[in-house]
Amino acid sequence: MALKCAMELRIPGAIHSNGGGATLGELATRIALPRSRLPRLRRLILVLTVSSVFSIHYQPPDSADGGAAVYGLTRASRLLVGDETSPGLSHLVSLMLDPNLAAPFSGMSSWFLDERPRSFFEMHHGEDIWGVAARDVALSRAVGDGMDCDSRFVMEVLLREGPGREVFNGVGSLVDVGSGTGAVAMGIAAAFPNVECSVLDVPQVIAEAPADGDVRFVAGDMFEYIPPRTLFS
Repeated sequence: MALKCAMELRIPGAIHSNGGGATLGELATRIALPRSRLPRLRRLILVLTVSSVFSIHYQPPDSADGGAAVYGLTRASRLLVGDETSPGLSHLVSLMLDPNLAAPFSGMSSWFLDERPRSFFEMHHGEDIWGVAARDVALSRAVGDGMDCDSRFVMEVLLREGPGREVFNGVGSLVDVGSGTGAVAMGIAAAFPNVECSVLDVPQVIAEAPADGDVRFVAGDMFEYIPPRTLFS
């Protein structure tokens, strides 16, 4: 919950935009936090520093801030900072910390004793995540954004120069089934312009897909029809 709070306050981005390091006072200014809340902010940052989410070093005693603690990003928290082209992994982490997904963990002991073959999400909510998301617009958006940023991150790693690119040698066309807004297909299309990329998903998802670009979006049911292609993902 400390991480969830820090993300909602946009603390990782505030540290990044402050040159990669910030004192408590600088953080408070960046996130528009009243100075009276500094003790609370100090306790929050301390928890996340001990957890290695943030780093800490101290300025020299004779500096302008008199040896104040400066908090920075670690390898883990750098993944939470996005840019103009990518939100990093912030949406995925936000999804993992969503109350709908976090609450079922409080009943894990009961799930271990449950003889029915179901997840503890289903035991808590009475249905799977897709059923809940169909009725909860906010959760549906969180799931879509989380899956999208996860796909972008994985494809960025996969499509770097190296063995991962060899998977697409000789591939003329590809259909990405259930890909939502097409992050995977768009990454492949950008890296391999010769590959004809399509995305197949349900109509309500395709309705929110980008209208332009190098990827063709097809509305349909994968259990009824999948467009013929060289490679499926």
